[in-house]
Order: sequence, then structure tokens, then C-alpha cells
Amino acid sequence: MEAQIFAWMMDIFFIFTLHILSRQLLGVKYQNRLSLVLGWNICFVLWNISSYLSMGNALVSNISTSVIYFLVLYFLYNGNVRNKLILTIMVVTLGIVAEGIVAFALTIAETFSNESLETELSLIYAANAFSKLIWFAFVKLITKISLKQEQVKIRLMEWFEIFLVPIGSILICYVTWWGQWKYIDSAQIIVLGSLLIINIVTYYIYQRVQEHATERMENELLKQQNELFRLRYEEFENQWLKLRRMRHDMANSCALEMSYLEKGQYEQLMEHYHEKLGQIKQQGDVIHTGNIGIDSILNYKLEIAREYGIAVDRKIKIESEITISNIDLNILIGNLFDNAIEAVKELSPDKRKIRFFIRTNAARLLFVISNPYEGKRNRDKAGNFLTSKKDDFYHGLGLKEAGEIVKKYDGEMNINDADGEFSVKVFLYINQ
Repeated sequence: MEAQIFAWMMDIFFIFTLHILSRQLLGVKYQNRLSLVLGWNICFVLWNISSYLSMGNALVSNISTSVIYFLVLYFLYNGNVRNKLILTIMVVTLGIVAEGIVAFALTIAETFSNESLETELSLIYAANAFSKLIWFAFVKLITKISLKQEQVKIRLMEWFEIFLVPIGSILICYVTWWGQWKYIDSAQIIVLGSLLIINIVTYYIYQRVQEHATERMENELLKQQNELFRLRYEEFENQWLKLRRMRHDMANSCALEMSYLEKGQYEQLMEHYHEKLGQIKQQGDVIHTGNIGIDSILNYKLEIAREYGIAVDRKIKIESEITISNIDLNILIGNLFDNAIEAVKELSPDKRKIRFFIRTNAARLLFVISNPYEGKRNRDKAGNFLTSKKDDFYHGLGLKEAGEIVKKYDGEMNINDADGEFSVKVFLYINQ
């Protein structure tokens, strides 16, 4: 009975890992969980029937397993037939590789122990458990690689976790079964069940953490865009009031201008026109390029710069549609602007200046930002600039984040800190 429970646990774990892989690479066709559960239950029954009928014939067993899995993909998951065939072949191949690794490990163990490992049913089940855990490590690796291809940042700790949990589970199982290969008891089943649950739960926790991180980033961008809309609304409202006042005062203004002309008071007339032009120029403070990603982040950062009394000299020339993600534009421009503001806000008022330049054509985007700085900019052994803040764990990530965006679009980023001027030049290829 214990052996049968053991086998069912491994089958259920294997189905969970297949669902994880299929969902990540193809996407679920039905949001109703009942359909998924029913489909995989039918798959579970068919697999057991085919295993019983093809007992002793590995080739027939692999073929029947592949056909059943392909049918599950066809009815339950998105994607075309070609991708589903490729995924089916990959699953069977990785399963064979995982079993081969376990067989090789058992051979090595038999060689070093100088003892013949008997082919007990318990040993077969244990080897099956090891191969499923290795297979789960493969699944986690593939899903991480697929996320990497989608330009989702994967931290080093997450790469370490890919192998830490399943390999650690294998070592625990090995210690649990050491010297007890001839039978399976309830304690071993409880240990294995706990380890399988830990593997699955750990995977889902990491997935949820990544989803929450993405949501937080999107919420932060929404906050910035909402702040932009509020500022633009206030600006437009102020402009509308000014226009109403100007229209109301136009008759008086024209009378005053005629009076200056009649009396030959040209200097007073010139001052009057300068005042009017100044009011018109103030209405151009809001940047409006037509690209929400650029407009939102620049207007938001310009407002922060004004709060610190920082003068911003800007040149913007947008000649084509920008197909770069708005999120990426916010991260790139926002981080570089934050670094510039941090560098100049503590300087004397006459030195608080930031200059930036944006230009696009049909294929490329150029962004240049520069600012004065005081002191010495430190670098690490690789030549990367280090933050001047004491808390370097939470700071100093701006250039790294910008560098990730540059890599994503196969661009270039040049940094120069000569003559007390820190400048960053970013060159991106726009994917049409």
C-alpha cells in the first residue's frame, strides 16, 4: 500500500510540474480551474492504463505518454500545433535525461561502494523520486530562461534557488533512504510528500513575488502619470485663465499701445511687449511630444527640479513614432534624471543646472543628460560608478537599471565625468 501511495504522489507531482511548464510557455486556454483539473485527471488515468499495457516496453511507454501529453496541450493550453509538438518532444527528452542522470548516479554509487545494488521495488521508486526532482529543476530552469527572454530581470538568488531546493530535497531523500532500500515506510512517504510540497510552494512564492514586483512598478508609473496629468491640468487651467484675462484686457492693452505710439514712448512700448511675450513663453513650460512615456516622466522630473531650484536646459526633437515600451522609457529617463537631481541639488544655486537632449529618427533614439558635480566619483574594479551615499544597498542602482534597458534594445551607453561635468549618453535602436 505504501508503495502505491508513493507512486501516486510522484505522478501528481509530475503533473504539477507539467502544468507549470505548459502554462509558462504556452498559456492556459481555459480560466476555469475545473476544466484544468478534469483534463489532467483524465490524463492521469490514461497514463496509468498505458503504463500497465506497455509494461516492459520503454519505447511504447514513451510514445503513449507523448501522445497523451500532446492531447492535453491541444485541448487545455494556447499556442499552435508546432509549438505543442516541440514542447512534447522536449518534455519526453528531459524526462529521459533526468532518468539517465539518476541511473548514472546509481552506477557511480555502486562502483564506489563495491556492493551490488539489488533491483528492489523500493529502490526503483526512490530512483523515480530522484528523477522527478531533477526534472523539476529542469522545469524551473526553462521557466526562468523564458522570463529572461521576455526581459524580466532575474536576480542571482533566484538562479541559486532553481537548483537549491530540488537538489537539497534529493540529498534529504538520500539520507532518509540510506540503508533502507528494501522497504518503504510511512515516515519516508511523509518526508517525500513534505519535500514535494515545499518544491511546488517555493516555485509559486517566487512567481508571486515577481508578479507583485511588476505590479508595484506599474503602480509607481501610474502614480507618476497621474501626477503629470494633475500638473498638466493645473497648467492648462492657469493658461486658460491667463488667456481669458488677456482677451479681457486686450482692448485696454491696444489702447495703451496706441498711446505709447502716439507719444513716441517706444521704450515703454518695448517693455510692454516683453511682458506680454513672457506670459506667452510661460505657457510652453509643459512638455508635450505626443509620447506618453517621455511626456510623463520628463514633466514629473522637471517639476521636482523646479522644487529644488534647478535650471533645466532642454532640447527635444521627436521625428518618428517611438516603439520603446513606456515602462522602459520611464525607468531609463527617470533613473538618469534622479541621479542628475541628486548630484546638483546640494550645489550652490548658481550651479544647479541640468542639460538634456532627446532626438529620434526612424531607427534610433538618442538621450543625453549632463550635470555639474563636486567631489570625486568612485568606481569599482570593473570600472562601474559607485554611489556616493552611505547606504549603497538601496542606492547606486540607477545606472545599472538604465544599463539593463540599454542592453534590452541592443543599444550603447557612454558615461563621462571629465572636468567636473557628469554626462550620460544613451543610444537605442527603435524596433519598428
